This record gives sequence, C-alpha cells and structure tokens, in this order.
Amino acid sequence: MRNVLAVMAVTLAMTLATQGQMGAANPARKDSPAWEQANQLYAAKDWKAAAQAFESITRAEQGNALAWLRLGVSRHKLEQYAEAVAAYKHIEDDPQLGPSAAYREAASLTKMNRKDEAIAFLNKAVNAGVAPPAALQQDPDFTSLHGDEAFTKLLARADTIAHPCAHQPEYRQFDFCLANGTWSRPKAMLRPAPAAFNSSWINAWSWKTGPAVLPGKVSITTTHD
Repeated sequence: MRNVLAVMAVTLAMTLATQGQMGAANPARKDSPAWEQANQLYAAKDWKAAAQAFESITRAEQGNALAWLRLGVSRHKLEQYAEAVAAYKHIEDDPQLGPSAAYREAASLTKMNRKDEAIAFLNKAVNAGVAPPAALQQDPDFTSLHGDEAFTKLLARADTIAHPCAHQPEYRQFDFCLANGTWSRPKAMLRPAPAAFNSSWINAWSWKTGPAVLPGKVSITTTHD
C-alpha cells in the first residue's frame, strides 16, 4: 500500500510540474481576468495601465509572446523606447510574432536615433512580409528615415517583395500593344511578338473587347465566362 501511495505521489508531483512548465510557456487563457483586463486597457489605449498589466503577466509567464509584444507597444506609446526594445528582445526569435516584434523594435530604435540598427530590423520585417512599402512610408515612426539611402533601398526591396510580378520581365511577356496593325511591346519582353496582326480578326473571334477601337490603335481585353 505504501508503495502504491508513493507512486501516486510521484506521479502527481510530475503532473503538477509539467502543468507548471506548460503554463509558463503558453499564453494566458483568454478567460483569465488579468489577461482580459490587460487587453481592455490596451484596446482603450490606456498605455500606462496596459504596460503595468502586461508587465505583471510577463513576470508570471515568460513565454507569453503576445504579452511581451503588447508590453513593448505600450512602452513605445509612452515614449519609453529603451524599455520597449527590451520587451521586444524576448520574442525576436518567436516564429509567429518575431517579425512583428522586429518591425516594432525598428520603430523604437528609430526614435532613439539608432538608424543602422533600425534598418537591420526593418530588413527582417520586410523579408517576413510584414512591412509593405506603403506602411513604411506612412508610419510616422519612420519619418526621420525618409531620404536616407539605406531606407530608400529598403523601400525598393519591400516593393519588389510585395509586387514581384511588376519587377520580373517574364511575368509581362504577354503585355502587347497593337498600333497601326502591328504588335509592339516593351523591350524587356523575352520572346518576340507576332510580326503582324490583322485587326479584322477581332470581329471574327468571340473575345469581349475593352475600349472602342481607335484609329491606329486597338486595345483588347479577354475575359472568361
């Protein structure tokens, strides 16, 4: 009997230890009062109270990535940029929130005039696809980077990632223009276009044309019903 009780005690201890480890690694439950209160403060933009709430959560749950992210954002809004960076450092390698943390960390670093570091973190965010060019240009946190050579190059690369077809000639090899009965297209096209085209063919085909035929130029838009 003593042996059975001993085994049960050991099993219970191991179970509790495992649960404790899981609780430290996983985010707080959505029905947790502390978690709900912190998120309500965050949504209300009560940054000081939100920072205090998320700081308490991160003390109890070191692995709560979302809490660290929102703690960083709250501190940034309070202009506590160094403290915000310190929060983001905890989740730089998080597979889900790491890219967002990199973007936010870049914003705080920019405010601290650490531009080279900011560009490095923005590159991470761009590579992950969470920093489209429009966001980078419109975000007031990056206003001081406008005109910076490295930032200009970053914007160009962000646009290439966001709109790959616009930057690769092979995706535009079927862009043709009919002028004076002859096919023409940009020089960047890879394959030669048809040498000539009889505009009278248009009426014989079941294509739905776009704009009306203009003298010397025809525009064709194909559709699929």
